[in-house]
Amino acid sequence: MQTYLKIGMAFFVLLASSLAQATISAKSILITDLDSGQVLLAKNDTAQRSIASITKLMTVLTVLDSHQDLEQKLDIKRMKGISSYIPWDISSLTRGKLIELAMVSSDNTAAYNLCYHFDGGYHNCIYAMNALARRWNLLNTYFIDPTGLYNQNVSTADDLAVILKHGLDYPFLQSNGALPNVQVDKESRKRPRSKESKTVTVNFYNTNRLLNSRSDIILTKTGWISASGGCIAMIVTKHARNFAVVLLGSLNNKTRLVEANQLIDTYIN
Repeated sequence: MQTYLKIGMAFFVLLASSLAQATISAKSILITDLDSGQVLLAKNDTAQRSIASITKLMTVLTVLDSHQDLEQKLDIKRMKGISSYIPWDISSLTRGKLIELAMVSSDNTAAYNLCYHFDGGYHNCIYAMNALARRWNLLNTYFIDPTGLYNQNVSTADDLAVILKHGLDYPFLQSNGALPNVQVDKESRKRPRSKESKTVTVNFYNTNRLLNSRSDIILTKTGWISASGGCIAMIVTKHARNFAVVLLGSLNNKTRLVEANQLIDTYIN
């Protein structure tokens, strides 16, 4: 573990750091300055772990890297056994909206459809995700599906920091990487069998609840399955500098947020 402390405040920062780490359940942690490369905190950052829905960040980056039309409307293909927040009476959405839903509400159907409608089809999308990881020299990162529901979607905190940094190269994520919520309009019948309808807005909220209390997060993705524990990867900006914050293997969905918030306030100042 490497920790860098400000001269003159070393004792106080060290004390705060020790107290913070004592309550952290995350198995892997990395906080690094993406501009200078300085590592502020590292714990098992090269250990390969299941990353759950953080996988969706790579799904999105692969689609953006392919330069497919974000305004193109895509028919929603439902997968048996895959949960979704997208109402059944919504039959199509734009590619851009599916990206937002995959990032914000971590919707599995949205992520699946991004790959299903990928150039060359679903399997070519998975191939492209892994090819992009190789292009970025992420040797401990591998994907078998676009949702992160499978244990075999793996990476390291160190590799995820690289993915986060590349995320800022894409204009779509520069402006939509940390949306607190996404709205989708749908038509709803006023009465059964009625020809009259009205537009209803459905709200989808970000799984990273820290966006409700922090204004310094500019890119974020969360994840959780039993094999991965609570995971979170995000970029925090402070003093015009970008910091990657990655926690993998936290106890649950709540602890990943509490721990990330605690570490940001302790190490990024």
